[in-house]
Amino acid sequence: MVRVVKHQANNRLFDYEFVDFDYWEDFDVLSTILINHMGSNIKERLDGIYSRFLKLEKEGHLFTLIYHEDTGNSICPTSNEQTHLLFIEDLANKMLPLINESVNN
Repeated sequence: MVRVVKHQANNRLFDYEFVDFDYWEDFDVLSTILINHMGSNIKERLDGIYSRFLKLEKEGHLFTLIYHEDTGNSICPTSNEQTHLLFIEDLANKMLPLINESVNN
């Protein structure tokens, strides 16, 4: 079962990691959920050799969906402002039923 874990990076910003959902293909599932089911808008997309980045906006909150082969998939808020962190954490947790449904299919 996939779960969300909050981490604080060296730059002091937080990220929300999707544990046990950490492959290249899983990024596609996460981006589909964020765009088609959660109503997020794409601001920028970058696919590299070992990583993928999707900058998104939802209800005025900017964040980045990131995949890296060493760390898996995570959502990274652009600010440590409390309301922003709570919004992104809530969004990540609301995604879990849809993620786990995709794992079971």
